[in-house]
Parts: sequence; C-alpha cells; structure tokens
Amino acid sequence: MLQLLPDSLILKILNFLEPLEVVKVSECSTILREVCQDQLLWRDLFHRYFHIPSFYQNPLVRDDWLAEFIRLYDQVPIVQSEEINVHSDQVLHVSYSHDGNRFATTGKDACIYIWKSTMYPVEQEYSYNMERFSWKYTQFSQFNESDSLLLVSGVQFGTYSTSGEIAIFGFKNGFELRCRTSNKPYDIFGSWYTDTYFFSADLHWLDNLISKSVIWLNKASQEAESEHKAIMNRIFKFYNPQASSIRSLLIANCVQGCEISTESICTTSDSCKPNSNHLVLDNGHYWKTRRDDEPGNQPSKNLALRLAEIDASDIPRHAQPRISWKKSPQNNVSSIDYTEEFHKTRFDRTISNNDEKFDDGQKACSSKNLKKFQSSSNSGDVSINFQQSSKEVPSSNSSVSSSSGDISLEEVEDTDVLDGSGFNQPVPSTTRHKSEDSENSDEEDKVMDPREKLMIFTCGSETYTPHQIGFKRLKPFQFKGRLELGMTLAQRIQEKKRREEEPDDDTGPPMDYRNYESVAHLFDKPDSILDLRGHIIGMTLSPDHRYLYVNCRPWPTEAIISNPLRPPPIAQEIDIHVIDLVTLRQVGMMHKAHRAYTPHEECFFIFLDTCEEYLASGAEDRAGYVWDRHYGIPLCSLPHTDVVNSVAFNPKNSEILVTVSDDSTAKIWRSKRLCRELGINYHNIQVQMGTRLYLNKKRTVRTPNVNNNI
Repeated sequence: MLQLLPDSLILKILNFLEPLEVVKVSECSTILREVCQDQLLWRDLFHRYFHIPSFYQNPLVRDDWLAEFIRLYDQVPIVQSEEINVHSDQVLHVSYSHDGNRFATTGKDACIYIWKSTMYPVEQEYSYNMERFSWKYTQFSQFNESDSLLLVSGVQFGTYSTSGEIAIFGFKNGFELRCRTSNKPYDIFGSWYTDTYFFSADLHWLDNLISKSVIWLNKASQEAESEHKAIMNRIFKFYNPQASSIRSLLIANCVQGCEISTESICTTSDSCKPNSNHLVLDNGHYWKTRRDDEPGNQPSKNLALRLAEIDASDIPRHAQPRISWKKSPQNNVSSIDYTEEFHKTRFDRTISNNDEKFDDGQKACSSKNLKKFQSSSNSGDVSINFQQSSKEVPSSNSSVSSSSGDISLEEVEDTDVLDGSGFNQPVPSTTRHKSEDSENSDEEDKVMDPREKLMIFTCGSETYTPHQIGFKRLKPFQFKGRLELGMTLAQRIQEKKRREEEPDDDTGPPMDYRNYESVAHLFDKPDSILDLRGHIIGMTLSPDHRYLYVNCRPWPTEAIISNPLRPPPIAQEIDIHVIDLVTLRQVGMMHKAHRAYTPHEECFFIFLDTCEEYLASGAEDRAGYVWDRHYGIPLCSLPHTDVVNSVAFNPKNSEILVTVSDDSTAKIWRSKRLCRELGINYHNIQVQMGTRLYLNKKRTVRTPNVNNNI
C-alpha cells in the first residue's frame, strides 16, 4: 500500500510529527526509511523544533540537517556531571588550557586551584594560596599558548584599594611561582603577548580626574642575570579623562583583512560609520575547508544513528505550530540579531558549497544517518546517538606575517613625559618566534612574535565606568633587553650640586593636563574607539579571534552625564554585542540577553566564553546560559544557587562546560551523548539538568536587523 503513495504525500504527513517520532516511523518499513532521510524534511523539522528563522536554508555547522538536529539536541552541555566544593568563598573565574587537559579556578579565598580534566571525575592537581603575598582574592587566570605557564591576577588588601598583582606560575617542576609584578588598576587583569611575555599596567594621577595608564611588557621569568638586563619594557601610555582608566586588557591575533588605521581615532559619534579605514571582507576568512582526516566536527557521512536510552520527556507530544518572529524576548533570554553583513560573511561559502550538493526535492541526507534504529522495550525513551570519536576542535587562531620591517621598542625612563608612541622606526631584522628555551639567551633585541596583534581594552571618556572599547594594533617589535648604563653615583652627585647652584631659569607655564590638545603629543592614541553607551562587564574572543563578544549593561537611551563621578543608572538586563574585528562593526546583538541586578558602583565582571559552536555567559540570575553561535538561538540555562561569575568551554571538546559561582562551587556540565559514553546515568533524580530554552512555546525570536550598527 505504501508503494502507491507518492513521496510528497508521505513527506507532508511526516511534517506534522516531532523529530523523534519521525525516527520511530523510519523503523516501520524500507520505504518509510528512505523517505525519512529527506533533507528538506529535516530542514523543516529543525526550523520548527529549535525556532530557527526560515531564511537559514543550509546547515551552518554539520553537512546535513539531521546531523544539525543531533548536535543541538544531544551534544550541548546540559547535564551536571560533577560539582566541585573546594573553594571556601565565592569562585570568580575559570579558564581552560589550550589543550583541554587542565582548567584553573580562582576565588575570594585567595586560592588558585588546578584541575586535571582528562579523566572522569576531574582531579585536583595543584593549589596555591596567595594570602602570603597580601592578596585579598584571586580574580582571573590565563594559560599561555603552550600551556607551560599560567598567569594569575589578584587584588591586594585594602578597603578602597585599586592595586593588584600578576603572578606567573610554571608547570615544569610541579606548580612553581616564577615571578610577580604590580598591576593597577587590578581589573586590567593582564594578558599574554607571547609564550613568555605578558602585559601589565600602572596608573598615575596627573590632575583632578585626569590620569595616565602605562602598559608594560614583562618577562615571565624575572631573575635578571645582570643589573643591566631589562625584564620589562614600557609599551604605551594612554591619557584617561573624567576619572576613567584602561581596563580588561585582551590580546587578539589580527585576522587577515584587519586594517585598523593608526592615523585617527573613531570617537563616540563616528565610531561605526563606514570609512576608508574599515576594509570589509566579502568572505570574512572565517570558514575553512574541513578535511576528512581533520580532528573536530567530522562530516555527517561518518555518522551512524541508533536508538538507546535517552530521556525524551522534554519533547512535546504534538507538533509545535509555526511561530512568528517578534521582538519581545521571554524569560530573560533572547536570540542573537545578526546583521545582513554577518550573514553575507558567513553564508557565502556555505551556500556555494551546499548548493552543489542539494537541490529542492533531493533526498540529500545520507542513508547512514538513519540505518541503526532500535526501540527500547523497557521504557518509552527515545534517543539519538552517533558513532564518533572524542571531538577535538582544531586551533583556529588566525594570524598573518607582517610584510613590514620589525619595530624596536624605544627605551624610556619612568617619567611623566613620553615622546610619542614609544616605538622606533622599523629596522630590518629576521623574524622568528621567541621560545622559553631562548629566554635567557645572550642574544638581544629579537622580534618577539612575527604575528600582528590587536590590543583590546575598555576605557571611558564621559565617566569612570568603562563604556568604550579601545583598539591598538601591535606590529612585530623587539624587546629592548639591555638597559643603558647611565651616570655613575659620583656623576649623579655632581649633577645634583650643579642644579642647586644654578638659578632656576624655568619660566615656562606649568603643564595643563586638563587641556588634552596641549599634551596630546605626550600620549599614545588608540587606533579606534567604539562607544557602547553602557557599563561593559565582560569581553571574550571567538576561537579564531575574528569576533569580539561583549557583555554590557546599557544606560537609558537619552542619558546625559553631567558629573563623571555619577554615571547614569544601568539596566537590569545584560546586552551581548558581537563585533567583527576586521571591520570594527557590530554584526550581532542580543537585547536583554540575561539578568543583572547590582547598581553601577557595585557592578562586577560577568565573564563569557566561546567555542567553535556555542557561546556561554554567566549571569546574576543564578544561572549560566548557552547560545548557538551560528543560528543565534538560546539553547539552555544551567542553574546555580547564586550569581554565576564565569564560564569556560573545553577548547578540545565543546560538549564540556565549566561554570563557577558565588555559591562557592564549580559545576562541570557535559552533553547527554558524552554522559552515555562515560556511563553517567542522567535519569537519576539526583543528577541536575539544565533547562532547554527553545522548548518554551511562549518565547519568540527576533528577525535580524540589517542596520544594527553600534
């Protein structure tokens, strides 16, 4: 009888079913199995089940729609598989090593804990208490590129202290402290520049509400062999008006096509207007061709599905109706509104590849995706599994080699005056990466890293709260390794006597730091500045360093700042901005993405993290949140009992996510697929599960705003 029915009629019937009901139907006969493999059927089911806008006509991550459904249903970290309770106070930050073998947690107990993540359950590997150095708490950590060193940033004791320190730990001989350096203000955090050099900062007040931020480049090991051997170089000195300062320093590898002018500054009014300084890439260099033998997300032709014991209780029994895409997010969660520019950049290559494989009416879904169906006789559960080795996300840090000559750092003394940018003119030199083995070499003035980099930081021009993002391009340069000998002690005494005997002939006017135009030549200028008109409370880079994701609590639309010490009130919702670092334009926006409640004077950092597939963020409403980076939809919320301060994906396996909270715990979340692989029974009532956000029928999603620029 089925042979007499046209495929189009069967497909129309199947469209009224839920995705997992289609899987069950495919078991009934060979004919139904073939029809259930239709690519367009799974596209429509995927759009309806995950609330995906209909303009996504091609899968963005996997090679077919069935594999995309499996990814978002079965491979999102939503099961709380472990809970860590070793911190005695609030846990503030978590970071993963690049190889995914370790992660570090820091908190208000002034401790740093290192965990082995290569096994289940995770094991504590090292710990260190920084109270012996008068640290109030540890607030941030970052592994270097080779994962041989760990940067830890902390806050020093003091009621109103803004001082902090950066400590560097090595893993060569256990967990050893290698060096410490001051860092002010403490919320600049610090960042690695190369494998063995890192950035710190210092703050000096020049006048009422006027200060300067000095950026220093430091050696990760500061045991100097000679008093004439430099261990730190001054890089930049920035002017800070209205009681503001440089904060939240990030270093990104410049993506191909990134052309930031070093001649002018984009201010509040023109920061996002198209101009000749912004080059737009048609294809964005974001996507890369995947090889069959490359680790990571393997093509769907390697997938095999089977029925097992997955809980399908959260799948609605009846097909959900077609939804309308309105602009009113529900339950404090919204989708990413991507611009037309973002879609063009991301879709061009995807559409050109997929159009060759799929035509309308073509059954393009591989038959291997539906060949291993089974029914569970003991329970009504339905599951979708696929055979795949542990996923590894390949390193995708984009980099380019500079065609220009190398730039040497100018040696300057610690005074209030600098003569420009702090760099000398380019000089020819052979570029090569500096390794840890050559750190103590007698050779000096080598180019530290041949890759051009982008320094990203928060700053302000109207109030002391950070409401702007500054960008400064770093071309390859040389570390000035030898200090000038200078005057001897006898010469210094002689010079002092000479100055005392000579009359003071300095009749010039005093330096007026309030008049920026008169002192602008003494400071370095950011290449570009973007103003978000709100309190910036978090930033992170995409794995390829192409996109910057920013947590921001916006000000009222018509806010006027008359006193820099009294910034406008900030919203209780956190917006997430997505900025393309090639064009320095906003290409995505999540209005009211999640919640925050503290006022501006108590506002603190909420850290984000990204992997190849997902975006995650903490929040003050006692949950972490996960979105799909490609379709922009919210996927799940991960509950805690207090504020979630930071999140971190395993860089080699996006099915593992760690969240840390003010409830003094760190929770490890794994996907259902990974839990089954590890033998974790998430049907147990004691196992906490996240909440799937796309199953909320009341939630509506916004259409992309094609003109949504900063």
